[in-house]
Amino acid sequence: MKVRVLGHACLYIEHLDVRLLIDPWLIGSCYWRSWWNYPEVPADLLEQIHPTHIYITHLHWDHYHGPSLRRFLGDDPVILLPKSPTVRMVKDMRSDFRFSRIRELSHGKKYSLGRDFAIYSYQFNPVFIDSSLVVESANACLFNANDSKVFGLSLRQIIQRHPQFDLVFRSHSSASADPYCVDGVDPWSTTRSPRDYALDFLAFAEASRAKFAIPFASSHVYLHKDTETFNQYYNSPQKVMDEFRKLSSPHFRCVQMPPGSSWSDDAGFKLVEHDYSQINHHIQDLQTKHHSTMSKHYNREKSASLNEASFTRYFTGFSRAIHFPLKHLRFAFFASASIHGDIPGTLAIVDTKRRETSFFYDVAYSPALIAEHKLDFILRVNPLVLNDCTKKSMFNTFAASKLLRIQPNGSSKRYLSFFSLADLYENDGLPLWRSLEPRQLINRLRRFREPLDVAWFVYKTKLRRSSLSSLWGTVE
Repeated sequence: MKVRVLGHACLYIEHLDVRLLIDPWLIGSCYWRSWWNYPEVPADLLEQIHPTHIYITHLHWDHYHGPSLRRFLGDDPVILLPKSPTVRMVKDMRSDFRFSRIRELSHGKKYSLGRDFAIYSYQFNPVFIDSSLVVESANACLFNANDSKVFGLSLRQIIQRHPQFDLVFRSHSSASADPYCVDGVDPWSTTRSPRDYALDFLAFAEASRAKFAIPFASSHVYLHKDTETFNQYYNSPQKVMDEFRKLSSPHFRCVQMPPGSSWSDDAGFKLVEHDYSQINHHIQDLQTKHHSTMSKHYNREKSASLNEASFTRYFTGFSRAIHFPLKHLRFAFFASASIHGDIPGTLAIVDTKRRETSFFYDVAYSPALIAEHKLDFILRVNPLVLNDCTKKSMFNTFAASKLLRIQPNGSSKRYLSFFSLADLYENDGLPLWRSLEPRQLINRLRRFREPLDVAWFVYKTKLRRSSLSSLWGTVE
């Protein structure tokens, strides 16, 4: 088995006549020009990729990237998707692409792709689609945990079935808008610093019994003018390595694998060098390289206007799907050409209890709007982004873009309720009775450990106030 890291969260695994590509975001940007691969995928490496199979872990665009997927239509690969409670992924794949062979993989089931080559999809998250992938050959076993933060009994299930991993890949940074995009909050003062994410990664690596742990699925930078400030929070693989060296007696080795790096069961590692300490210079080079692309995108943002019909249609359906015991919300989007400053915009209010949407035009933004309209929070966003989310039911990708500002009502975090409800709504989880549909029941029965893990999470992090890394043990 040979494994190559292509970029961000993308792996290319070759074994005999099988070529498995995982989460291909290989070209261009994602999230409305906010995220860019860092380092960029070498062009000569792209030309060598001809997959027989493509596995996609979840819906987020840095894993499920349309322009990258379309590059491989001519290879006619088998598309492999986690068979989650929702049919959202498979429906999107069939409607947006022309792949002729699409297969869903049940949780924890073994699938043979070729001689001495099998994969296992393990799903984990009660709100939205997420999964990790175990890949086995006769001589090697790897665990691509990716963005899936599996722990507790669910992780134990994986380890018991696969007691030794040669390589473990996992993310080591945050894609969340909270706390980074919240007005009045200093992210450096919160409990989720880059170091915290590094410790999460290392604790997971220890708990999963890895031989080699690879910092992965966090290799991007921000080039958009409204998000470039978030580069200061980038938790590079080098920072993870620095924390690894402080450990007293780890049972694994931590290895950096920048794009183009590889490992095989016969030759070991072949590593590409990349100096992450020069990230500021690299960002400047990328901004120069992509200046024309960004300028065109900014012009599109300036000319965009809110699509009220699409907005009303989405949030009417969203409101009708919320019933007891879910909390009703009254919140607003401030749609303006800039999410900063005082450029006037449209205030679009959603009241889920009354199932109403209303619009106020040419409004000057002010935090006082919350009290004036009795709102739980305001989300400032460009109309271009908001229109995409309502037309395509893609609020599950919205927060990761960081192309928003959140104005909460005091210390309330009810905006987190919105993001969770939007994920549920877009992934067949609302109304709640949908969980009784046969497909959902069968899927959740396969994942019976997960509710116990959620209870453990609440106990450890909410009641005991323990760190997230404690979910996997301590490594300090």
